[in-house]
Amino acid sequence: MTTSTRSMLVIDPDASARSWLSEELSVRGWCAYASSGWGESDAAGQASEWDRSSSFAAALVDVSRTEDAFKWLRERRPELPIVAVGSVASASQVVACMRAGAVDFLPKPCEARELERVLSRLEAAEIRPVHARVARGLRGPLTSELDSAMHGLFEMLDRVARTDVTVLITGESGSGKEYVADWIHSHSHRLARPFVKVNCAALPARLLESELFGYEKGAFTGADARKPGKFELAHRGTLFLDEISEMSPELQAKLLQVLQDRSFARLGGESDVAVDVRILAATHRDLRREVECGRFREDLFYRLNVVHLRVPPLRERRAELLGLAEEVGRRVGDDVGRPHVPLTPALRRAFESYAWPGNVRELENMLKRWAVLQSEPSILEYIERQTALLRKGAVEEAARDQCRGPRGVLGSFLAGEREAVSLREVSREAALRAERRAIERVLEHTRWNRRRTAELLQVSYKALLYKMRDAGLGAEGGGRPGISSGADSSPPRASA
Repeated sequence: MTTSTRSMLVIDPDASARSWLSEELSVRGWCAYASSGWGESDAAGQASEWDRSSSFAAALVDVSRTEDAFKWLRERRPELPIVAVGSVASASQVVACMRAGAVDFLPKPCEARELERVLSRLEAAEIRPVHARVARGLRGPLTSELDSAMHGLFEMLDRVARTDVTVLITGESGSGKEYVADWIHSHSHRLARPFVKVNCAALPARLLESELFGYEKGAFTGADARKPGKFELAHRGTLFLDEISEMSPELQAKLLQVLQDRSFARLGGESDVAVDVRILAATHRDLRREVECGRFREDLFYRLNVVHLRVPPLRERRAELLGLAEEVGRRVGDDVGRPHVPLTPALRRAFESYAWPGNVRELENMLKRWAVLQSEPSILEYIERQTALLRKGAVEEAARDQCRGPRGVLGSFLAGEREAVSLREVSREAALRAERRAIERVLEHTRWNRRRTAELLQVSYKALLYKMRDAGLGAEGGGRPGISSGADSSPPRASA
């Protein structure tokens, strides 16, 4: 970036913030043009002034209070890189601006090192308007026609990758969450730094803690020397926490502290270790439900869920399925040392109709089998067998749903089994179903310890047993269906 183009438009209604940004920019060799934004009275004049100032290299815009200015710049100067400025409290507006085309995020209160990071990336031409990068084929190996389910994901990926915001990636097992995390890192300014992966489900809690945070010599038996943890190894890079929903509550609390303070102490250590790490987290579970059930900390969930990316399952990506299969097939052929053989028409039809419960991972395994064996009948037989199992599972699940209760008064009315339906009846039935579901979830959370469940639900033990009986959750006074009763399973005694 040449000296003539090192000019920055700063839009912030806060005079002290404008002054600080202007001074810091000047120290770093930038020429700042500061503005408070506009009100209705001077909107036309201010817009005209900005329109004439076409030499700006970039803009810093406080999106929490000058959203109109951001929209105006995106419409009139689409080639101008805009850095969204805002506080954590305005996170929703920041995310909306990222989706609308902001190239980076500068948190408030602004810090010199964060500003330095943004300017370094601008000077290295690492952040540019989104349309300038789309032409370079940012979709990587997915060169086939993209389904609508993937268009939104890739648009968000390109914008999110160029920031340091924490990202929560969700999707079914095998859908490609790790690929998404890898893509984000490889397209970020941390590309030359480490990309460290940790599977939170693969290690017991104590081992996972030492793996993440490291330990000092003598911290425990066998700790013969200091060992750095994954956070230290990922310094100035990216740390990918896969299956984060499996992390123990104790470790969740420690992770939350690290995200807040950007520092931690090794096991057995007394001094804090400061780290600069971007966090990407992934899970196949519904974290909101995990929070409701008490298995995941709500405050940690909101820390991780700054930007949420959902990777759609393969069955929702029909338009690109065959193109993806061809691309993966070529790569798999190279891996196993076999020439690529296109799919037969019968296999193409079977692939298009199959539900793909194992998603991309299952597709890769099937294409490996095709590359090695090149046996159409064996693959068709596998698909037919798996489809039958899926159909059987769906029938059994439907039967279980039928056993859980009647279709209800509204369903009976819509089915023509009743002449009228009472809104009071519908409300009462909905309340009972919600109560049953709440009891069932808390029972699952307490591993069907009914005394603890009664305490958490703030009802008497006797009342809980009666409600369980009425809801069909086990026999009267009994334990979990199919499980022998425990010490707390005796039926309520009659009161004296």
